[in-house]
Amino acid sequence: MEAFLFFLFVLPATELAKVPTLHEAPPTIESLKANRANVIQIISVSNAGSWGDWGLWDNCPQGSYANGFRIKVEPENVLDETSVNSICLECVYADSGQIANRACSSEGPWGQWRGPYNCPMIGYSRSYIVGFSLKNQKEGLIRDETAINNMQALCRTFDGTSGITMIEGNGNTHGTYTAFSSTCPTGSAVCAIMTRVEPDRGNLIDDTALNDAQLACCTL
Repeated sequence: MEAFLFFLFVLPATELAKVPTLHEAPPTIESLKANRANVIQIISVSNAGSWGDWGLWDNCPQGSYANGFRIKVEPENVLDETSVNSICLECVYADSGQIANRACSSEGPWGQWRGPYNCPMIGYSRSYIVGFSLKNQKEGLIRDETAINNMQALCRTFDGTSGITMIEGNGNTHGTYTAFSSTCPTGSAVCAIMTRVEPDRGNLIDDTALNDAQLACCTL
């Protein structure tokens, strides 16, 4: 019995039942329209993480759009590092420029919030998030997997005349960025978020927290 207990202690965390589970497909755009009628498109990235469950959509208040984001990050060099645990959108009313409530979806339990990382003013016009990319550590490469480590966002004014600028969070270093999502059509910007988060799986089992995200575009 003593030898068996010692074997459990030294076994690498990812060897202990670290397998993907079955998940329901993310909600459709029709279900999101119940809260934000002017939703026109859902944007996503490929090649992000596959563990955890999709949370609920959370949208910016009516009339506001994502001008930036925050990330909740567990620092590097902890025993079981999870890196990014959540993303929240920083929402701003388009007509007044006033800050609105943040939009957040599922959240992992580890780390501290960093940011905000805001889109720049372009002349006298405010720019908003219209696309994104996630820095993902691919599954199965090392024993302590962390999934999402950082986020980049593309910013543009509603009329599209500003061109596109990029902002980036201050996340961790593991992994590589996915290809950018498609961008919101001219006259629209990001207005809602849904995240996929693996919950705390207990001692001796590798945790990854945030694995994926989807954003939604709304017209002005």
